[in-house]
Amino acid sequence: MDKSSSPRIVVSGHQIVPGDSLKQHAESHIRNLHAKYRETAYEAQVVFSRADHEKEIGCHIKMHLGADMFFEGHCKSSNAYTAFNTAFARVAKQLRRQKRAVREDKGVNVLKSTLVDQLGASTS
Repeated sequence: MDKSSSPRIVVSGHQIVPGDSLKQHAESHIRNLHAKYRETAYEAQVVFSRADHEKEIGCHIKMHLGADMFFEGHCKSSNAYTAFNTAFARVAKQLRRQKRAVREDKGVNVLKSTLVDQLGASTS
């Protein structure tokens, strides 16, 4: 898959049937995250289930991105949208931290740092 392709998104339920609007909500959030970070997304799986003796709804999100990166998030709530949004926020945070770690791991550009030092010295 190339970076412009969209991820394969599966929204399903375990002992619960998610409605069309909930599926669209989940798919749009995952597609927006994919567009924001421009990663090669192979698959995203969202599973809604009954939790805590049917009083709460659980949401479990698994995302598999390029270069063997896996992200997971889960949450339980009385509202399916709240459960999804919280689990999705956890996945987005994991992805954001991973991207920052990769970005900060790169070496320092010697020419850029030298130029900044010279400009700083000349203005003083």
